[in-house]
Amino acid sequence: MITDYICIKDGQVVEVDVSVEVTLSRINKKFEQEIKVNIDSKINDFFSLKNWDYGQNLRESDMIKALAAVKQAESFDIVFTTNSGSGNMVDAKFYEIIRPGLVEVAFMYQ
Repeated sequence: MITDYICIKDGQVVEVDVSVEVTLSRINKKFEQEIKVNIDSKINDFFSLKNWDYGQNLRESDMIKALAAVKQAESFDIVFTTNSGSGNMVDAKFYEIIRPGLVEVAFMYQ
């Protein structure tokens, strides 16, 4: 049966806390502040509202692609935390949009 029934649902914001652990070589320790500024810039670009749609999921691999331009970093370990738990992926329903909450960047040296 076809009808002209329309259901409108308000959009909701899913706030995600992001924890990024960056592994660097010890020789890059003196450049930590510059690297952090670069990483913060890449994260802000990644979460720019123009890059997000309602219903778009957040995956660790997508964020790592965005951070890949930081050549000094050897690896990234990213964890997303929401009200419903944590992990390396956040699913959004069709009426939800993902926005960053607290973003923490920590460095590990090897």
